Amino acid sequence: MSESQVERNIRLEKAGNAIIEYPDSNSFYELINSNRELFNGFRLIYSTNNTISNFNSLSLKDIEIKYPVITKYFGGSGLLFYEDSLYSEILEKGETTSLIWLSISIDTQVADAFRCFSEGKNIQDSERFHSIIHLIKEKGFNFDYHFYLTEDICHTFDFENLRPFNTIKALKLFDSLDMVSYKKNRNKPEFTENIVSAGRRANETIISFQAITVQALIKRKGLFLILLKATQLFWGNKKHSSSLAELLEYSVKTLGQFAKLEIYFGWKLLKYAKEFNFFGPIRQPSEKALKKLNGMSWDLYMLRHQEKMANTSSNEHDFYIPLIATFDRRFQNLIEAFPIRCLLMDDKHGRTNTIFFDEIEFFEDLNDFMPNELNQILSNSQSKVDRFNNPLPEKELDKEIEKLQAECKSYIKC
Repeated sequence: MSESQVERNIRLEKAGNAIIEYPDSNSFYELINSNRELFNGFRLIYSTNNTISNFNSLSLKDIEIKYPVITKYFGGSGLLFYEDSLYSEILEKGETTSLIWLSISIDTQVADAFRCFSEGKNIQDSERFHSIIHLIKEKGFNFDYHFYLTEDICHTFDFENLRPFNTIKALKLFDSLDMVSYKKNRNKPEFTENIVSAGRRANETIISFQAITVQALIKRKGLFLILLKATQLFWGNKKHSSSLAELLEYSVKTLGQFAKLEIYFGWKLLKYAKEFNFFGPIRQPSEKALKKLNGMSWDLYMLRHQEKMANTSSNEHDFYIPLIATFDRRFQNLIEAFPIRCLLMDDKHGRTNTIFFDEIEFFEDLNDFMPNELNQILSNSQSKVDRFNNPLPEKELDKEIEKLQAECKSYIKC
């Protein structure tokens, strides 16, 4: 009898719980070997400081030391990988043919540096920028600017603002960078593709992204909504326990679902705001802090974006490993505050569960402070699927965001 979507979702949840409850210092092999039926049909990218294993491994620490422009996406010093055929291949041959794709994601600042580079202008942090070119062109790292496109796509609807078009055109031109001339004089780049052709491709990319990015922007608004609610509760100086319970109830009743990743962000703010630099800009109520929240929601959305990209490898036996190129510390602060332990992927239904190193503490707090009525609602498996398939309409999201922003402003002293 085939497994239904509800049954598979339940198994994915149990597989996630097995990881959450498993001591991160213990053997990855024992985790897999004792849960083979749970992990069947899923893929796993597992971050750990204990990389002694028969499985394929990758040292993130070595990459960061060698290439300081790169910020790792995962919290541990190394990565291990699991997939059914990979596991069987290792048991049979002692090795595997799976591929690991190291991919550099760029933010808006780095994208803008590519625009300046193509126009022969001065670049902020030029040495760090040229080290990115070295990684892509000479070390064979993949190059991903989907996150930048998602973040900047709204500005492409303003036809008087040519910066997004010129930036995307520069990213297209970069594909054809003449490395011989670049090595002779890196300040005067030459390209084998002409500007008209690159401009045409940039325009095609903008049009296609305007059509497909709508859902991503709505999800980012959902994240922003929960972050706003958590900030409103934090500025209200309520007890952590009552604030978390209210945040949970708000997510389910307003957003229509238990938004685990977003609630985790809110939980971290409510409980540990003073301990992580990432929360520095919003610790005190102010107009500036309220404006910063929008940018912070984009930083957090980077994790959601990479969660999606991890499911886009060229085939089910390969693993996409995101790395982040940036000129400032905000993404390092982000990973310090939200250390990712693993990505658990169900390719059949396109679902990915991001699991954090401190997630067991997060769920312990949820269990302690969750209202009984809400717990009963969340325990209904079919209801989970229904909520997943019926997100809150964008207009309602906008109304709730406007309402919460007004409530946050009430804490700001004149």
